[in-house]
Amino acid sequence: MSKKKMRNPLQKRVPKELIGEWRKYLVIFLLLAITIGFVSGMYVANNSMLSAIDESVTKYELEYGHFELNRKADADLLAKLESGEKADVWAYATDEARKEADKEIEKKSEEQAEEQAKALLQAAGVPVSDAGLAEMKQKVMDSQEFKDAVEKGRKEAYEEIDKKLAEEKEKQENKKSEEQKKAEENFFAVPVKLYENFYKDVEEDHDLDGKKDGKVRVYKTTDKINHSCYLEGEAPKNDAEIAIDRMHADNNSIKVGDTIRVQGKDMKVTGLIAMVNYSTLYEKNTDSM
Repeated sequence: MSKKKMRNPLQKRVPKELIGEWRKYLVIFLLLAITIGFVSGMYVANNSMLSAIDESVTKYELEYGHFELNRKADADLLAKLESGEKADVWAYATDEARKEADKEIEKKSEEQAEEQAKALLQAAGVPVSDAGLAEMKQKVMDSQEFKDAVEKGRKEAYEEIDKKLAEEKEKQENKKSEEQKKAEENFFAVPVKLYENFYKDVEEDHDLDGKKDGKVRVYKTTDKINHSCYLEGEAPKNDAEIAIDRMHADNNSIKVGDTIRVQGKDMKVTGLIAMVNYSTLYEKNTDSM
């Protein structure tokens, strides 16, 4: 006698469960579908933004990095920087310290020469006048004895500078880790190309009411690096026109064709742009959003 095969009890239970609790399962399905939709949308948007950023690097010639100097660099300094050769920091420090010492020596030598000139005139019984004092002062400064004294003082000042810098250099060398020393030993020159990218932080009055509405950073138009993407309008054609960041325009209800006042000068807005090197509108990285 053959045994009767037992049927799976879930074959009846699952359909009954779905029919009886269809509302609950519908809510679960919708919750999953909405969550998956949101997450998928975030991934799509994120990947789109990353692709746009990567493309803008080459399309708009984004700089690889920048630095600021206290004063405009001359051709010689630019050539040295572009060579990529390792800078001799201590030689630079020595030159700067000696320049300062030279200024101080020249100042003191002028004072000492004038004192000696007065003393010589008084000893000779000659009235001290401006013309007479200037002539005697020049004679004192032209004398070999005075020149030798100045050069002796200069030599002593240089020796003191060299001694102090040598001590400081030794301290800095002792602080270096083995990794730093190894990196310096394996250094090789990497030539770079430098471009000027000047800017100025100025006051803005975007509604022309005579009151300062904020501080803005103004860049000079460049055709070599950091190109701007024009979202609306066109590039400025003269000094009385300006293109501004689109987000700044939206936040302050500024449109193409409007006039704003920048550092006291009225300028017509000709275009709304996005700058590849200035995607966030705060002055420093440490500023609060």
